[in-house]
Amino acid sequence: MTRRAFLLYDGDCGLCEASARRLARWDWTGRLTLADLRQADLTAIDPRLTREGCAARLHLVEAGAEGRISAGFYAIRRLSALLPALWWAAPVLHMPGARRILEPAYEALARLRFELSRR
Repeated sequence: MTRRAFLLYDGDCGLCEASARRLARWDWTGRLTLADLRQADLTAIDPRLTREGCAARLHLVEAGAEGRISAGFYAIRRLSALLPALWWAAPVLHMPGARRILEPAYEALARLRFELSRR
C-alpha cells in the first residue's frame, strides 16, 4: 500500500485552489491528501511546518520518505515523480540547470499569486 503525502496549498488563493483541484484530478493512484493550510492542523501533519512558511509556497509532506518536506519548486519536482500524470515533466524538472530557471520563476509566481488570481 502506498502511503499518502500531504499537499498543503493556500485556500485563500484562487490560483492555488485551482491548481490543487487539478492535481487531485491527476492523482489517479490516490497518493495525495490535499489540505488548505488555513484550515489544516499543521502540527498534526508535521511539527516542523509553520503557517508562514506554508503560506509562502506550496508544501509537500511525504510520510514514507523519512518525513521529507519539499516546498515550492522542489514540491513540484517531487510531484512529477509521485504522480504518473506528471511523469512527463520529471525529465525537464530534473534537467541540469532547470532549478536555476524554474525556482526563481516559481518564487515570482508565488509572490504574485493573489494579483494573478484576480485577473
